[in-house]
Amino acid sequence: MMRAYFFEIAKEREKTKQRLAREEAQRKEEEARKEEERKRMQELEERKCAEDERDVRLLRLIRSEIHHESERESGRTYRASRKASNRNEKGETVEEEKERLRRMIALQEESDEDAELIALRRRAAGLDINEKRKRGKEVAVGDSPPMTSPTKRTGLGTTSKLRMEELRETGHVASTLSPVADPVGKIDLSIKHVTAGVGPGAWEKYEEEVHALYEALTIEELKEVWKNERITYGKRELAINHLVTRRVIKAYDPFNVPLPTTPLPSRSARTCKDKEGEGHEDEGALE
Repeated sequence: MMRAYFFEIAKEREKTKQRLAREEAQRKEEEARKEEERKRMQELEERKCAEDERDVRLLRLIRSEIHHESERESGRTYRASRKASNRNEKGETVEEEKERLRRMIALQEESDEDAELIALRRRAAGLDINEKRKRGKEVAVGDSPPMTSPTKRTGLGTTSKLRMEELRETGHVASTLSPVADPVGKIDLSIKHVTAGVGPGAWEKYEEEVHALYEALTIEELKEVWKNERITYGKRELAINHLVTRRVIKAYDPFNVPLPTTPLPSRSARTCKDKEGEGHEDEGALE
């Protein structure tokens, strides 16, 4: 009996020990599960906090971007209104008005330079004309007569002939042999003092003097000459070239150069010649 009793007690102890071991294992397992659940919840909480912080930062960035965009829009509107208010009565901005004034000043300076150049040319032409006026006629020295060069017709060059033909074809010079009309007005007195010479280089010298004289004229005087010469208004240099060509043609065109007159013998010379002829005839008859 006792043996069975001790066996039962040992068996009960073994069961109790196994039960306690199972309970301890279950407790540890439950604690591990709770710890794992706690860690998972903590991770979820941390993740949620991070997402909340990220959302806050995104909202802050979006708000700042919206604020900057609104500031830029307001700045554009302000600048546009300021530009519109800064325009003058011609609708120009400050920079455009500065550029226009610079161009105007440059053109004015250029026109002043041109006026000064025209005045200098006019003075030079006047000095040249005065120099020619001061020249007197050549006087004889002793018994020797003044030296005179024989009259010689200057040959026309190929370029001059082509220019004359071109002007005749275009109608600037009449195709008839009528001479070119003399200029009238203020230029008449000056052009008469420019004489056409003969000999080598006379053609070019006369052309240069006439060109310098026309260059010294003002635009009003040139218009008067153009009107008298029946030349259409155009560019200054082209019109001056036409005027110079007309003067050269008038001075050196062979059609306009008068032929030398044939000297007529006097009555006494004819009588002497007739008597000499009759004397020769009588001598022939006597022979």
